[in-house]
Amino acid sequence: MENEIIKKALKLHRRIKKHFTKNIEVEKSLSPIEEDLEILIRFEEKKIFTLIRNNMASNQITVSEKAFFHELNDKEWHDLFWL
Repeated sequence: MENEIIKKALKLHRRIKKHFTKNIEVEKSLSPIEEDLEILIRFEEKKIFTLIRNNMASNQITVSEKAFFHELNDKEWHDLFWL
């Protein structure tokens, strides 16, 4: 079951990536990109995050969060919009 969920998530990611790599005029693909992103986000919210929550101890999740998140500063981002 877990393996099938991971395979589907990877397939959805590849599908989105194709919109940007195979299509010269990305602007014309905005609607399909939006639809595929919506599908991916809902799938990850319902399946992937549940799978992670059920298979990781709470202390592992906390350690993982610390590995991915850090304070942003203006030296990292030249565009103040992202701060």
